[in-house]
Amino acid sequence: MFDTEFVEFTLDELGQIQPGYQGPDVLMYHPFDLAKNKDITDGAYAEGTMTGTIAHRKLTGTWQSKSEADKVSGRGEFTKGAGAWTSFYDSGKPMAHGAFKNNRPSGKWQFFHESGNLAAEGEFTRGQRVGQWHFYYD
Repeated sequence: MFDTEFVEFTLDELGQIQPGYQGPDVLMYHPFDLAKNKDITDGAYAEGTMTGTIAHRKLTGTWQSKSEADKVSGRGEFTKGAGAWTSFYDSGKPMAHGAFKNNRPSGKWQFFHESGNLAAEGEFTRGQRVGQWHFYYD
């Protein structure tokens, strides 16, 4: 027979003994921002891993980025700087999805764990996180 004793821990103490959890990448997510580059001209755009078309200084048509492993890491369809973008893990599973307006993330966005479970959701305005965001463990 075992002699057991119950021990109470504070939330801070529990946090110190629990394993760490990988958080969603929303805090480090930096989308392509055409507005930051004043030297961009209309026509085909190809710089680094990002390709697409610019018309009247707005994202137009199909845009795509690739990882160092030459896999599609992001893709979007745009009309006059508005549209939707999806980022992908190297596995091909969605990492993030959301709306663009005026060449920047604006509106509702969702971020996913590689398992496919929702990791975070919230809104962007002019490329910046705004309002209340919700984060979820995998």
